[in-house]
Amino acid sequence: MKLTKRKMEVLRLIVNGKSSVQIAVILGLSANTVRVHRANIMKTIGVRKTADLVVHAIRNSLVSISSAQDPESDESKPRVTQS
Repeated sequence: MKLTKRKMEVLRLIVNGKSSVQIAVILGLSANTVRVHRANIMKTIGVRKTADLVVHAIRNSLVSISSAQDPESDESKPRVTQS
């Protein structure tokens, strides 16, 4: 399974707990475009729920959780980085 660079960016932000609107602002996209990316990622991976997408991404090392903090998120949340 191969995801584009943009889909990997969207996935990383989803795993970081960002909403479609927040992701859209961060990446300079429309919220609808982000929702389409999310749906396409989920279809590619074969999951139906965002929680399953997050679990799959972490378990399959699509993203990794780092102890470094994401400047876009609350200090108490771990930063997710692309591996």
